[in-house]
Amino acid sequence: MQKITEATKYKEKRGTGKGKDYKPWILTREYSGQGTCYNPIDWKTGRQMQLLTTGEYYYWYLYRWNDHVADIREHYPLHINETIKLAEMLGLSHPAKGSDFIHMTTDLLLTLTDGTEKAISVKDNRNALDDIKQLGYLYIEMKYWQMHDVPFEIVFREDIDSTLVNNVRLSVDYYDPMDVHDKTSLLKNLIAHKIVKPDLSKSIYFNELADSIITDEFYETFLQLRSKNPENIYHA
Repeated sequence: MQKITEATKYKEKRGTGKGKDYKPWILTREYSGQGTCYNPIDWKTGRQMQLLTTGEYYYWYLYRWNDHVADIREHYPLHINETIKLAEMLGLSHPAKGSDFIHMTTDLLLTLTDGTEKAISVKDNRNALDDIKQLGYLYIEMKYWQMHDVPFEIVFREDIDSTLVNNVRLSVDYYDPMDVHDKTSLLKNLIAHKIVKPDLSKSIYFNELADSIITDEFYETFLQLRSKNPENIYHA
């Protein structure tokens, strides 16, 4: 684990930018928690994500798949002066390292296509709410976003449809038409662009489905269009 100070994060302008230019407050290489971290590539912006838990990883895929979500900023820092004041007003403890307060962050901050935002806290299961200190932190986070007129929601990994997540993940791996190399990868590309729309909540046998709906002629036409104008291939 690489240790980094709050001052260095300020210097690196963590928490600023949007889309491909966003810099999250916490990077996976700095994370000291238990479990596996994830660094998927955002198939729409090309930015490498910094996701610290399996729950964040799953929900990121689902929210990014949602056509109403324009951008996702992970580990978004809250204004520390505001959260300190909130903690004092509410009589709650504030996250600290030693004698120094540290930034609170929101797991996923969604920007919707209408320009509004929604803040998401991701927990493994509802037992996480039994921890009094963590519950206090969540309450501060909720009140913070209420002050900023941003909806706040707690979501749980135990509620997620892992089949749906896996199908989305396997499909968007081939979002770039230049990655298509056979009928199966073409099928995944078309699903990723929502041209082909199977029920992703059910198990999909991609090879069999590709053989049944993608003809040799269609595949060859796709390759020809890609070679001529890959950026507008879906409008051809």
